Amino acid sequence: VIMPYRAIVPISLGVISQSFREGDMANIEMVHKKSSLNGLLVGLAAFFLIFINLDSFFILRPDFEGARWVFFFLGLAYLFDISNGLNSQIMIISKHYRIDLYIHLALLAMALATNFWLIPILGEVGAALATTISVLFYNMVRTLFLWRKFRIQPFSWKTAQLLGITVLALFAGMIIPK
Repeated sequence: VIMPYRAIVPISLGVISQSFREGDMANIEMVHKKSSLNGLLVGLAAFFLIFINLDSFFILRPDFEGARWVFFFLGLAYLFDISNGLNSQIMIISKHYRIDLYIHLALLAMALATNFWLIPILGEVGAALATTISVLFYNMVRTLFLWRKFRIQPFSWKTAQLLGITVLALFAGMIIPK
């Protein structure tokens, strides 16, 4: 789910770095939005193609049936991470790179707290849910920070349209007979 996004990051780093040197925040925001949208498009396609076809996999490996919700929650976490575009890269290249360390420490604290809370209750699904909650928190903090400091964010109306089309495709995929 996250592999296509990882290919976008190294390419975008040079563009963002150059744009910071030139003070071109409009270009940074454009690259940020495009990386978010394109990464989310490919990530959503991969996630739902795999998730819809998990039943076929479980026919071969019925002992893995419990992994359905682990995959679902971890997939959602990575999709949210992808949808936030180049937040981390923009922070690291900017003069606010030290703040990223504190945000990572908050992620660590959130991950430990949610894992200690959810694993005893839900087992491996609890670990996946804890990761999802931590990644959501982590990315929301970074997105809010970038909005406050630079007035940039990764989302647009195209993001909402993509999510709407995905939900429709998911429902269509669920009603197609096996």
